[in-house]
Amino acid sequence: MSKFTVIVTHSKLTKSEATKLELARDIMVKTRQIDLLIASLPGAGVSEQDQLARVRNLEQQLSDAEKERQHWLTRQNELLQKCDGVILQLAQRKKEIETADGPAA
Repeated sequence: MSKFTVIVTHSKLTKSEATKLELARDIMVKTRQIDLLIASLPGAGVSEQDQLARVRNLEQQLSDAEKERQHWLTRQNELLQKCDGVILQLAQRKKEIETADGPAA
């Protein structure tokens, strides 16, 4: 509570005064919440140059991560092609074995 807190009993207030008091309290709570949110912003208390440097750093990290993602997608496709090749070879070999053994009974 602030140093200007006024203690008033609700029984002595009219409905209008009680509503005003409740609204005033709500405004004070919301003001404190807004102040806390502003204080927690990542750019609060940081110079514009520092913020720009941070953004450039984050852009570089994003670019690096995208390059790595592309690398692994390429590697994934290579491995899938190898697996497809092995599966085709196995299927072909099975067919050759079945043909060499003659018709199945």
